[in-house]
Amino acid sequence: MLGSLDGVRRLACGVARMVIAMVIAIPVSLGLLVALVVAGSTSATLLAAPQNGANHPKALDASEVLARISAAYRDGVCADRVSMVATPSPVIEGPLPARAIRRAVAIVRTSRSATPPPMARLELGDLRIFVQPGSIVAVRQGDREHAARFEIDGDPTPTKLSQHLPMLAFPQLWLALGQDTGEALTSLTGAVTWESAESVAAGSRRLLVVRGKSQTHRVMLSALAATGRLESFEFTPIGIPGAQIVGRCAPIAGGDASAWAIDIGTRAVVTTMSDLRATPGVLEPGATIVDPPLQSMDLRAWSLVGELKSRSGQRPAMGAMILFTREASAAAIDAALQGVVRAEVALDLEAAAPTLLEAGAGLTPPPLLLTLGVACLARGGFDAAALAGIGEAWRESARGVVARVLPQATPEPVMLTWTGAGHELLGRLAPGAACAVVVVSEDLRLLGVIEPEGNPGEDALIADQIRAIAGELRWPVTPE
Repeated sequence: MLGSLDGVRRLACGVARMVIAMVIAIPVSLGLLVALVVAGSTSATLLAAPQNGANHPKALDASEVLARISAAYRDGVCADRVSMVATPSPVIEGPLPARAIRRAVAIVRTSRSATPPPMARLELGDLRIFVQPGSIVAVRQGDREHAARFEIDGDPTPTKLSQHLPMLAFPQLWLALGQDTGEALTSLTGAVTWESAESVAAGSRRLLVVRGKSQTHRVMLSALAATGRLESFEFTPIGIPGAQIVGRCAPIAGGDASAWAIDIGTRAVVTTMSDLRATPGVLEPGATIVDPPLQSMDLRAWSLVGELKSRSGQRPAMGAMILFTREASAAAIDAALQGVVRAEVALDLEAAAPTLLEAGAGLTPPPLLLTLGVACLARGGFDAAALAGIGEAWRESARGVVARVLPQATPEPVMLTWTGAGHELLGRLAPGAACAVVVVSEDLRLLGVIEPEGNPGEDALIADQIRAIAGELRWPVTPE
């Protein structure tokens, strides 16, 4: 972090080094699985059993394996970060941009138990989707005027979701919310006839692998035998050589399901996803922003792009600007700051302890996250006393955040800047918002905008979204 939390980074890296020996002893990890996808490895390579005869694949009953996996997603709150790679093909289509469909990272959260009722929340790029009995609500960050709402009868199921959200291709929804194995796995695959299952060795762990076929696709689900949670899935269209969707799943903290709901406020309700549009003039992910006119708290000009390029080296740099106005609530600013700090520490840990195959698979190292506060003042609204008060409040918030995220560390300051063009800046990035986390690459390409609301537990959601953005950044894609 700027200013800098460098001590925290050193501590995080030190902790990571202590576990490198353990990482080396575990040749297959979730990070490694992502590396294998990017390197073009197949599931056959990934799931190859050791030569030790005791570790050869063992045939299992497919229905029993599916029951085991499904049970893992029906025992309370679950959340997976899903890294997807889709081989280009006419069969892979939907309302998301081609770049996002071909290579994307999504967050899928589900809640299924006796009580409360079944729910799900999905974060797909700038889309936020909340599913509960009776309704589906979707909003798009960048469109503060509209919300899509669909009525459904009773509890949410994959079949009901596919009627309104045909782009969803996540087996987690079927495992958590499906009512029977005859229901469509996803709207893309349709119903699957499960043909075989086996237990295979993967390093020091065992995987449960189940395979099947629908009318249009061959399907493979792979789960950790110890937990039943998905570690990967593959959808391969029948009769279309080379086309395939591969997803790698990493479990993350599910958070408080009561915080998943989406408050549509005064948004106009629309009935199609295509009606969710960015406000005219708003910059969308992929656009390049100009270096914002920032000043340090001692009134010196400060360059974001200059700082990012100075930090870029073995790890690419990525910036997370926490923009806030005087109207922003302390809870929203605190959630944003804590979420960014959590993401920064997590990325440092990943970079300090890469898996063996990650290092040689051509995967870009996790980016080094630069955390920066930006107090947005109205043009011509400079007030030295007010600015000093903002600075003191920021320092107090930063000390509390670092103490909560890394209680063993000595809190260091997180840099705060300010701008007199804050309202114009927010108007182009998050119109109507009083606080926003703006994530950019080192060349100032806009990677994402997150608008915190200050809800309990929201910092974990923000951290997950930033890590998802970072995951996609590790796979450079040339726009078509």
